Amino acid sequence: MPCLRCLEYAQGQYIVPVDADDVLTIDAVQILTHEIDRLGQPELIYSDEDLLVDEKPAAPYLRGTFDPVLNLESSYIWHLCAIKRESAVEFELYTDAEATWCHDWDSVMRITNAGGRIEHVGEILYHWRQHPSSTTNQSVGDPRSLESVRHVLEQQTRRTPYPERYAVESWPLYRGMRELYIARKEVALPELVWVGDVLREPLEVNLVMTPFWW
Repeated sequence: MPCLRCLEYAQGQYIVPVDADDVLTIDAVQILTHEIDRLGQPELIYSDEDLLVDEKPAAPYLRGTFDPVLNLESSYIWHLCAIKRESAVEFELYTDAEATWCHDWDSVMRITNAGGRIEHVGEILYHWRQHPSSTTNQSVGDPRSLESVRHVLEQQTRRTPYPERYAVESWPLYRGMRELYIARKEVALPELVWVGDVLREPLEVNLVMTPFWW
């Protein structure tokens, strides 16, 4: 796989995956370098971004501090990311061929599962170019991408103590394209009846008055 080969040949401390049709801001590398040092070299650092529509920036996407629960619901971290190279090798990023179409989500999952630190840079450093031939700019969703998402989510449910309680299903609300998520299956629980009040005996209290001598 090309990403794995690039990782193997990389020599720097960090790798920065970039889509071939997108654009970085002029100060992106400088800001990333500064923030990596300021934040004590986390395993992954990510920024904000916007869309590039007709070569004009639009629709800024301002992310917040990393939230592992939100990350389970949605792949909300893509651009721009810098990943510590030695951690990427240790956590075996880009080694799963079935995750090829959503390696960004797979990478964040692997780093999170391994206890790696993920930090946010509150700067727009990436322009995500929107054009008709983009595979991610389709209302129906690319089937290859959806299958990769399904695989990554199913792998995540297998890591839980009770994988049989979860299933990967289509998101019930339409948000512009088809999405998949981890759904909790209905579990038939026994009916709980609180009987404490019924069994409680009347409590007799005897008060003894003791005089105080001063």
